[in-house]
Amino acid sequence: MRKIILGLALIGTLFAASVGVARTVLADYTGPNRTHTETRYHNVVLSSNTSYYICTYIYTCGDNIGNIPGVRCSSGVCQSLAIGSGYYTVKPVTVTTTDPPATADASFQCGTPGNNGWCRGGANLVFTANEPVSGYVISAIETNLWGYICQPNTASPTCTYAPGDGTGTVAFWAESTYGDSSTQASVAWKVDTTAPVLTPSVPAPDGQNGWFVTSPQVSASGSDATSGLASVQYQVDGGTWQSGETVNLSTDGVHTVVFKAEDVAGNTTTSQRVTVKIDTTAPTLTPSMPEPNGDDDWFVTAPVQIGASAEDATSGVASVECRIDGGAWQTPPVNVTSDGEHVVECEATDNAGNSTSWRKTVEVDTTAPALTASAPSPDGSEGWY
Repeated sequence: MRKIILGLALIGTLFAASVGVARTVLADYTGPNRTHTETRYHNVVLSSNTSYYICTYIYTCGDNIGNIPGVRCSSGVCQSLAIGSGYYTVKPVTVTTTDPPATADASFQCGTPGNNGWCRGGANLVFTANEPVSGYVISAIETNLWGYICQPNTASPTCTYAPGDGTGTVAFWAESTYGDSSTQASVAWKVDTTAPVLTPSVPAPDGQNGWFVTSPQVSASGSDATSGLASVQYQVDGGTWQSGETVNLSTDGVHTVVFKAEDVAGNTTTSQRVTVKIDTTAPTLTPSMPEPNGDDDWFVTAPVQIGASAEDATSGVASVECRIDGGAWQTPPVNVTSDGEHVVECEATDNAGNSTSWRKTVEVDTTAPALTASAPSPDGSEGWY
């Protein structure tokens, strides 16, 4: 159907609208309507009450009717008609003609093709139309989703619309100044220009200073709002990529874990690097003390000095401490100074919180025994027996 002209201001606004912006649908779809009926004439002779086909003309005697079989009227017939001869009469003929319709077509074009028919960048729907009848033009290309794509007012326009992320099918047609439209057609698109979202997850360290003292599991969760998530991979310490959303780390040391996700369209994203520190091994503790200088592991001199040192290959030694008889912890060496049996304890702790302990009983006796002698009274003179 023909559009009602709403005014120059409205037309100017519609022409100024940029391609790719949704517009209100301003016309109903009509489809082609190009069949015309015209009343024309041909001449017949009426003689003896019979009708006999003589010749044909349209507007001027001598002109043929294009799609009615017959011959052009001769000059004699034309002269007889001109003087009103009763031998001839003019009978109306209805002629139906159909002009070729306007056409519209569209294609989905992609600058950066992805996987599975998806476009990852530079997506455009390119609409073309054609008005084959001279004197008429395509006034607009219209869709059921976005309204007018363009209003070119040319016979063979090309218009472009850039769809956003998503997938769908849009119906379209071309409006013609002929007063009808092309046949409705449709075109589909699949666009995903956005990489998936990928979030790594690391449990809270069960040791100290950010260290794990047991084997942790690192995982990642991914999602994609348009084409969907296709795969998740992980990489440990720059090694080969492996499929999976979780990785179990078991070896001591400082590890770097990276996850990578790909959506169905082929967009990829890499997670932030996750650093995981693991130390499941306690430090090595080495105590030191002199050999006992008395019998039966006793020390007969004091003080007895107890020392200790430690090593840790992964997180490093945090502290080495010793104490005597459950007293306060001290930095070694510690000295046992009093006689008696004393319990000496030493402990080494690494930065992850792993610890190793040592316990020893130290026996000290620096005091000689008391000796008392006795004899009977002398039975002689002057102390003699």
